Amino acid sequence: MYVLDKYEDVNNHIPYCAALGSFDGVHLGHQQIINSMIKKSKELHARSLVYTFNVHPKTVLDPNNVTPLITNNEKRIDILRNLDLDFLYLENFANISTMTPEDFIKDILVGIFKVKHLFVGYNYHFGYKSLGNSDKLVELGHKYGFGVDVFAPILINENIVSSSLIRNLIIGGQVEEVKDFLGRDYSITGNIIYGKQIGKKIGVRTANISINRSFIIPRNGVYFTTSFINGKVYKSLTNIGMNPTFKGDSLNMETHLLDFNEDIYGSNIEIFFSKRIRDEKTFPSTEDLVNQINTDIKMRLNYK
Repeated sequence: MYVLDKYEDVNNHIPYCAALGSFDGVHLGHQQIINSMIKKSKELHARSLVYTFNVHPKTVLDPNNVTPLITNNEKRIDILRNLDLDFLYLENFANISTMTPEDFIKDILVGIFKVKHLFVGYNYHFGYKSLGNSDKLVELGHKYGFGVDVFAPILINENIVSSSLIRNLIIGGQVEEVKDFLGRDYSITGNIIYGKQIGKKIGVRTANISINRSFIIPRNGVYFTTSFINGKVYKSLTNIGMNPTFKGDSLNMETHLLDFNEDIYGSNIEIFFSKRIRDEKTFPSTEDLVNQINTDIKMRLNYK
């Protein structure tokens, strides 16, 4: 898969079949659209393309209100690489934000990408102030000579699969349910930084993770997690919270890697959240805290 972000790099590979959208999360609904597009591109002898944005449009429109993401660009690229996709185009939303729906189709998708078929979700909008919708896209497809497939919502557990639903589940700490809609565990990447060395002092070493506010942070509590670091996978426990037993005053994310004892400061880590097991709480003593952590570790060892 090639990742493009300049129009001049597009012409060598035309024509395209394209899936359009923000695709935050690349959830199961997104994957259905993209996989159908890839299949059609092979039938039409075209290149398969996901056309999305390098920065979420809501963040561009309101820079003071950054939209937390389910997946950053790096993660989206990793997921899409596994879908047999030819090209990913990361558009700068500012380039098209003031274009009318028809100008966007005529000048960008037809004029530059020479699209043969487009694939969108039922709630897709485009053009200035999102004035274009899927019905308008079908109308413009007839006018400019390309096909359009509009996908109905996918229902799982009687819920419509959507990025907003997944965000709300993560915020609520319901990470076990998230997998039903994402098709994988939710994950966060970050750098391992120096903390207050509390874990080392009490005999349970933890990796302190820099909190990247561009990601959605799950609800405070203790989670069964799996951590990927330096090319290896480890069972882990992750605490998100304020360390109330030690009168902490800021939000922390700490991960205890099971069967691990290496110096990893400065390394990058990806943490996959499988299950929330309890609230963070204040313990009467350090000994009580350590006993609870050891209980959590035994539970984690026995969890898939």
